[in-house]
Amino acid sequence: MGSNPAGGTPTLNMESWVIYGIAALVLFGIANFLLKLISDKVPAPLFATVYLGIAFATAAAIFLFQKTPISFPGNTMWITVLAGIILGTGIIATTIAFSLGLGSKVVTVININTLVTVSLLVLILGEKLTPKIGAGILFALVSLYLLTS
Repeated sequence: MGSNPAGGTPTLNMESWVIYGIAALVLFGIANFLLKLISDKVPAPLFATVYLGIAFATAAAIFLFQKTPISFPGNTMWITVLAGIILGTGIIATTIAFSLGLGSKVVTVININTLVTVSLLVLILGEKLTPKIGAGILFALVSLYLLTS
């Protein structure tokens, strides 16, 4: 923590992406817990419909509040549509997995999706694979093995 130049409460010296990332971590963690609570009580497609409908309404409200202009430059609209289709299908698969397995195992396996993301970022966008990130991937693979064997 650093000091606030105007005095008063100390400021947190952290990049803003980290704060949003931690917020997403907590919010997705709670959402997954709630999903496990009802996964064997509600059909997966119905859950996904309501879940994504509420998520849409929340995002739309924030979008309208911010008064951001509607703009999809280049092929970003098609990428957005594709991501939505993949996300919706993934939520249905997550709901079914939660209804069939132990939540602690299921959520860990699902969240190793980082391996797919990092692989695509390195292969397609050319991001650097540092030794630290490589070690994290190795630990994730070991974790996946331990959880599924």
